[in-house]
Amino acid sequence: MTKTEIYGGAFSGCEGLTSISLPANLTTIASGAFSGCTNLASIVFADKKGWKVYDNHDYSGTPTPISSTDLANTATVAKYLREGTFNGAYCYKYWKKG
Repeated sequence: MTKTEIYGGAFSGCEGLTSISLPANLTTIASGAFSGCTNLASIVFADKKGWKVYDNHDYSGTPTPISSTDLANTATVAKYLREGTFNGAYCYKYWKKG
């Protein structure tokens, strides 16, 4: 079975994690999945199109779209997924593709 979601806190606190590649079939990343990954410097999205972030787990409300250009910058993506909104990122938001 192929997983299409990264659960909340899945990699939380993994200070040894420095880079990760996310597959094209990934559709959701829950809040805090990469929180505390202080050395995470690079995240590669295989599919950079159609990603949005939401404030809640049921993906209701007005989303914030994440541009393909931002997702092409592996350092920007790492910041978005490891740091909170107080640092201009989206770690504690809910990511969804489509």
